[in-house]
Amino acid sequence: MNTALLDAMKEAPGVARQSLLPNGSVLRPARIKDGVRIQALVNEHASKGLMLPRSLNQVYQSIREFTVVEHDGQLQGCGALQLAWDDLAEIRSLAVDPKWQGAGIGRAIVESLLAQAEELGVPRVFALTYQGGFFAKLGFRPIERSELPRKIWVDCIDCLKFPHCDEEAFIVDLPNRGGRPRQDGVRKALVADVPEMAEIINHHAANGRMLPRALSHLYRNLRDFWVFSEEEHVIACGALHVLWEDLGEIRAVAVAPERIGRGFGSAVVEALIAEGRALGLPRLFAFTYEKGFFSRFGFRVVDKESLPRKVWGECLDCPKFPNCDELAMVLDL
Repeated sequence: MNTALLDAMKEAPGVARQSLLPNGSVLRPARIKDGVRIQALVNEHASKGLMLPRSLNQVYQSIREFTVVEHDGQLQGCGALQLAWDDLAEIRSLAVDPKWQGAGIGRAIVESLLAQAEELGVPRVFALTYQGGFFAKLGFRPIERSELPRKIWVDCIDCLKFPHCDEEAFIVDLPNRGGRPRQDGVRKALVADVPEMAEIINHHAANGRMLPRALSHLYRNLRDFWVFSEEEHVIACGALHVLWEDLGEIRAVAVAPERIGRGFGSAVVEALIAEGRALGLPRLFAFTYEKGFFSRFGFRVVDKESLPRKVWGECLDCPKFPNCDELAMVLDL
């Protein structure tokens, strides 16, 4: 793997820094292989009414939002940071194995998630919780749920208690440092990159080359994206979206129209492929009109019907569905 890309992934904003805790446990970013254990731990707490349950599909698709703690191969705790908009993120699915509660694992995870939010450039983080005392010790303050924007209630609609939520809302203001500087070259996306990403993607979408992306979609899926930046401006972007333990999709690869043909899209796709390998994905695919471009990376054309049905989730929103004229291309890692 390209050493520079490997270093970029390890030091990327919004990614947990692997560290050794005082009790000998290891805190690190989640990987694909953690999905089943994360779901089991979260749903153990959900069965007691302490949080929303998560399907395995939901865990895999949001795997890069999770930070985990493990000891001798045993998962001790997990937690996720989900962006809601450019100014707000949520800590969710914070769960610690009952045998390890009180050992500082939950605190370590939350502190890591807050550091990730600060790097991404998010100024506020909230949690809906029954553990108000725990969050208050970490600097959160209680607020009325009505003070939170309505867009955060998307998940709550699936809760058996909705609309009679009895969780408390807590929020913390992070130091206003503006997030990680927008370095030039290929790197993981930051909150500040989203408006330019949307402009580039939606330019190509208007020409029928890809699906359009709303700002809300880009913020919520920011961890999927890499960008190529020049003079602090995004000139290319692309995303790797995990669909299951064995499959990820490269999507929304777009280059500013005046910069096409200069290798910026290739640099982004190389980063996406490298990240797929690092996550442990065995196969990537793309729906595309650019056969020659993807062939250069080893992708091959396959029958769309050979792909699992779960890949069609986004296609339902495409005006061309079900008469798709894109090629399906697959890369085995």
